Amino acid sequence: MTAEDLVSAIAGLLALGALIWFFGGPWQKLWTASVRQRLFELRDQLFDLAADGRIAFADPAYRELRNHLNVCIRFSHALTFGALVASAAARDGPTEPAPALRGAIERVEDPDVRQRLRDIAQQSALEAVAHMVIRSPALWVVLPLAMAGIALSGKGIGLASKAIERLMPALEAGDRAEAHAR
Repeated sequence: MTAEDLVSAIAGLLALGALIWFFGGPWQKLWTASVRQRLFELRDQLFDLAADGRIAFADPAYRELRNHLNVCIRFSHALTFGALVASAAARDGPTEPAPALRGAIERVEDPDVRQRLRDIAQQSALEAVAHMVIRSPALWVVLPLAMAGIALSGKGIGLASKAIERLMPALEAGDRAEAHAR
């Protein structure tokens, strides 16, 4: 091994160490703060609905959604793909996410307010998923490989169209939320 090879190897290890440090520390904190800010903005939109008199502060839908957002804000640092996998493995079977929240929102009489509450809840779920993916460099490698495998399997178009059909309401909700915020 020549001196140049040794210097190159050391430089490569230092660069790898710097990347691991960055994505394990500052990146995690930065992204968590960013997600918390977006969740605070969603909670502010919810508060504005109540402050404008469109829903009562005591309404179960308001309280459930506010509590959901507060929990997301409080524990966003712990929301990782690994935690999701561990949580799913610990469950005995499938459970419906936040049934009390969903039921409370569906009982809101005003259809515009009900849709706005759905949009806020859906946007918070999208933030959580994006948060898990963006905080996990391992998923950056696994997801494209999985997507390529699905595409190459011949089932890709059908699965992609189903995913897009499911994702479109969420994207539209995000657009409505953004337009409403303006």
